[in-house]
Amino acid sequence: MDFSLSKERLFNKSKNRLYQPSYISFESALSFYGILPETIYQITSATTKKTKTFQVENLKFFILRLKKIVFLGYSLKKIRGENVLMAEPEKALADFLYLVALGKRKLIYERIKLKKSKKQNF
Repeated sequence: MDFSLSKERLFNKSKNRLYQPSYISFESALSFYGILPETIYQITSATTKKTKTFQVENLKFFILRLKKIVFLGYSLKKIRGENVLMAEPEKALADFLYLVALGKRKLIYERIKLKKSKKQNF
């Protein structure tokens, strides 16, 4: 089964309403900003609640718990007319590196394009 969808469709489907509070971060936001060049196959978000995985219309969602003290660095983005809470590029990278430090992700330096970390206008 192919879960690859356009970035816009992925982010519009999540709308941060499925599990609140949450904001899109980690690989999902890094891919959106062009910092990670890979196609994303699931939406990965941060929350202050319990970590949860679920699927809606063949789209996987992985929501990871962060401590309240680091649940910041996100803002409302308008993507194709839809409001989505998303980590700022620097925060998405910090969240991703947090997973690397915990041993839950591998860091491959060649994958990260830091020159793409400039904020984009949507």
